[in-house]
This record gives sequence, C-alpha cells and structure tokens, in this order.
Amino acid sequence: MDKERIKFLDSAKGLAICLMVFAHAIAWNLADYQSVISINSTQSDKNLVAGLLWQFIYSFHMPLFFLISGYLTSEPIKEQYFNKIFRRSKQLLIPYIASGFIMLFIRGYFGYWFLLSLWQLSICGYLIHYINSIFNKNKKIYIDLIIIFIFFVLAKIVFKEEYKLYDVDISKFLIYFPSFIFGMLIRKYSNIAEFLFQAKNLSWYYIIFAIFFSFKYFDFKFDETILISIIQKIRNYILPISGSLAVIVYLKNRVNSIKLLEQLGVKSLSIYIFHIMFVIQIPSIGEWIISQSPTTCITLQVIYHSILAIIAIVLSLVCENIISYARPIKSILLGSK
Repeated sequence: MDKERIKFLDSAKGLAICLMVFAHAIAWNLADYQSVISINSTQSDKNLVAGLLWQFIYSFHMPLFFLISGYLTSEPIKEQYFNKIFRRSKQLLIPYIASGFIMLFIRGYFGYWFLLSLWQLSICGYLIHYINSIFNKNKKIYIDLIIIFIFFVLAKIVFKEEYKLYDVDISKFLIYFPSFIFGMLIRKYSNIAEFLFQAKNLSWYYIIFAIFFSFKYFDFKFDETILISIIQKIRNYILPISGSLAVIVYLKNRVNSIKLLEQLGVKSLSIYIFHIMFVIQIPSIGEWIISQSPTTCITLQVIYHSILAIIAIVLSLVCENIISYARPIKSILLGSK
C-alpha cells in the first residue's frame, strides 16, 4: 500500500490544500485577521460572520492532513525502524529548514510548522509501533489504546505549556496527535476503517460536525462550568475528526473520482511550500468585503479569495515545474525522493 497511491486520499489532500490556500487568502487580506477570526464574548456580530469561512476551514483541514498522514504511516518491521526514521527525517526536516528561510524572508518568522509537526508525529508513530511490537504482538486494540494513552499523557506532561525554541513552537504537534493516531489506528485495524468509510455514515458525520461547529459560536455565551469545559474538550477532538471523515467518506464513495483534486493532492507539498509567495495581499479590499452585509460579505469572500487561491495554486505549480529541472534544489525544498 505504501507504493500505491490511494486515490480518494489524494483527492482529500487536494481539497485540503485548496482550502488552506483559500483560508490564507482570507487572513492575509485583512489588516488584523486575529481580531476578525477570534470567537469570544467581545467579538462583534460583523466579525463573527466575517470569520465564519475561516473558522469552518480551520476546524478540520489541517487535522485532515494529519489523519491521512497517520493512515499512511505504515507499520515497519523491527529492523526497519532506524531506516524509516532516517528517511522520514530527510523527507521532512530538510524541506522544513530550507523552506523555513523562505517564510522568514517573506513573512518575518521561521515557518512551515506543518513539516516540523508531521516529523514529530511520525517519530511518535514509529515509537508507538515499536512499543506495540514488544507488548502487543497479538494486535489487541485495547492494548494499543493503553499504550497511546500513556504516551499522550507523558507528552502532555513534558509539553504542558507552549514550548518555543528560537521562537519555533515545538509543542504544537500535540494539538494534532489525536488525528494522526486515529489515522494510524484505522489503518492498522482495517475492519474499523471499513466500517467508518461506509457511505451510510456520511450523514452522521455531517450532523456531528454541524453540532460541534455550531457550539463554537455558543459556548462562550455560557458561564464557565465543569460541564462546559468538558464539552469544549470533547469538541476539540470530535469536531476535526468528524469533519475529516466527512471529506474522506464523501470522496471515497463518489462514483467518479475528481481527477483535478487527485493531481493537486499529489502536488500538495509543492503548493504548501510555494503558495506563500503568490497569494495576492490587498488588505483594503479584504476590509471592504467584511464591512458589507453578512450575505454579501460571505459571497464576496468566496468569489474574491477563490480567485486569489487559484492564482496562487497555479503559480506554485509553475514554480515546482521550474525547479524540477534542478534536482538538488527540488530535493532540498520538497524532500529527498
């Protein structure tokens, strides 16, 4: 399975990368996007509407990437662990360091946190596989869950506060640990994947996602209680996974695959690395859009930022095509192949 592409997962990655560029176009075309996208008791109704699309996309699109990555993290045999870790490090750390300077030059900070977090989660995944190979040779799911729980608790203790190294947040990967590990588990236990990926479950994923997403806009209106706190924590796990499953199940069960999304999924790393250079940023237009009525605001956001996203994606692919003629540069920026 490692060497064969899974088309519906490529399509899911393609959709996720398009949504990511679209969301970046929204944020980067605002004078102060944090003040617009935040959800709290002091936020104006106008800004709540203006940040709706961004909140919708960010509630599942990055967890979707990590869930797919976890699913594709194969279970290596014992003597392959070091080779797997070494190869994964070349694929992710070299592009992270090299492309990070692009981000530093353009955005003013060392970035592409996704590559670092994915590397950290991949190492966690291999370690969990290794521990399982010792203590769970019969592949009992409850032993998997116990090992994962202990591993997660220990990681939370080590990184109980945001930990930055030279202004790089090295604790961010824990946010996506559940999605990544969930992907690993359903890959390992194929009967669970077969059940979760059935088309009949799609409506349930939509409903669950809609309920928990809506709750984001209401929970701050209630007094802080233990119950509200528990619901918020549950939401933080269920919302991204239900949204990710909705995308995957929809694309898996389509009669006809979406070739364009498949192709974009294959090129998702290139788009991720290069799009930052090509997203047109005119904050005055973005600010004007969010000053309109709710319906007009969302309509204009969809139209305007879709155009910006398409331009950025096309130019990113052109950029990737150009550097493909210089293999050393492509290897450094996009990972060793």
